[in-house]
Amino acid sequence: MPNKQQINTTLINKCIEISLIDSNDPFSSIRISIPKKIVKSAVKRNRIKRQIKEIYRCNFQKNLNKNFLVKFKKEDCVFKKELEEFFSNV
Repeated sequence: MPNKQQINTTLINKCIEISLIDSNDPFSSIRISIPKKIVKSAVKRNRIKRQIKEIYRCNFQKNLNKNFLVKFKKEDCVFKKELEEFFSNV
């Protein structure tokens, strides 16, 4: 019987939700979900994803056996400072 994964969810800014999922891998990973309903243009969605990955790469330096899932709830929100603080404090 597989182990149940523990999921912790944090809401940032009313527009970003981050879920922490325990994993068996020795390294952490990040997944980003931006629905088409929220950001119509693929160019804008990809740009936001690149920005989030860069924030993660620069601020998160630990290997914690955690996977991160970042979900967007609203468009046109300021997320850079909040994500930098979150990943540096995890």
